[in-house]
Amino acid sequence: MKHLILLATTGIAAVLHVFFGWPFSVLGAIIAGVWYTERPVLGGMSTLVLSWGGMMAYTAFIAPAETVNMLQTMGSLLGDIPGSLIVVITLLIAAVLGGLGGWIGKKSKPKN
Repeated sequence: MKHLILLATTGIAAVLHVFFGWPFSVLGAIIAGVWYTERPVLGGMSTLVLSWGGMMAYTAFIAPAETVNMLQTMGSLLGDIPGSLIVVITLLIAAVLGGLGGWIGKKSKPKN
């Protein structure tokens, strides 16, 4: 059941990200926090990391040269850091936002 919840919330987060923008993808993590009975914060983190990571992997697969160019440009703009570090930073931000979303979902769950 945990894998089904993770698949559903990751899909929700990805759809919200694509159609409404990245801030709305946190709603997928909040839903994960509500649906997970054990470790909702970890569920929220996993939801956003898989969603954002999947979209970055898709972009790299579809347009590899352009993705490398974009990552190098972003690295140059952020203090001449390697482009691969941009991916790591992005996934760390996704983990933090997802964890907060999972925590919010856990706290907003009605008490039984």
